[in-house]
Amino acid sequence: MGLSKGLDGYNYIYNVINNFPYGVATGTPTVSSTYADGGFNWQRVTFTASANLVVSTAGLMDILILGGGGGGGSGVGYYGEGGGGGGAGLLQISTVYVPVGTYAVTIGAGGSTGTPATVGGWSGISVLKIQFAGGAGGGQSWQGAVAGPNSGGASYRGGYGGNGGVASQQLYGFTSGGSTGGGDNGGGAGMGGAGGTRTAGAGIASTFTGTSVTYAAGGLGGGTSGTSAVSGTANTGTGGGGAISTQSGGNGGSGVVIVRWKV
Repeated sequence: MGLSKGLDGYNYIYNVINNFPYGVATGTPTVSSTYADGGFNWQRVTFTASANLVVSTAGLMDILILGGGGGGGSGVGYYGEGGGGGGAGLLQISTVYVPVGTYAVTIGAGGSTGTPATVGGWSGISVLKIQFAGGAGGGQSWQGAVAGPNSGGASYRGGYGGNGGVASQQLYGFTSGGSTGGGDNGGGAGMGGAGGTRTAGAGIASTFTGTSVTYAAGGLGGGTSGTSAVSGTANTGTGGGGAISTQSGGNGGSGVVIVRWKV
């Protein structure tokens, strides 16, 4: 029975998806204890470094994949600070059928600060052909914003005016923050919203692990009145903060892959 059967077809597909058994993973990383989310009980494996997913029982699994956040732009003096790095791309997939087998999992590193700052690395599960990009690096001192899945913020050069933000390269991404000529740089875009001048783009809060965690927020742009740049939190895909004056910006937070199943 297919979609051509109208409502009956949709009901058939819904019933197949919701009644098909979930699979089970074993090995390393260690399987979590049972936890509740969305009215169901789950177990999971969380990959914070590249390793193998070992599926011992075939079935449906939910997969959250997050790339690394972009690095924050560095400064070179003369009131030229860096823009914030973009938050990583985020992908949450439900009801994916996974056969028994061993699957290579790659965790994207956070982008590094510098001139220029680098893009965050990809995360994914290779054999399943599922992967997701990291965030763009922030603009280095005196430079414009950097386009990416979530764009990095623009920097400025004191006395020479500001640079505008740029749109994401992807339909789902957000625009980076622009800079002014008076000391304020652009924040990186996040998965939850655009960056602004001295404002980082919001991330997305998820209870995928049973506890609310915010992923893929942008990095804060540097500025003469701001605080020192900070690096993104590991395994959250957060963009690194932009630099102040001749300081270095922050590195982006690394990515994560989480696989869970109903119990």
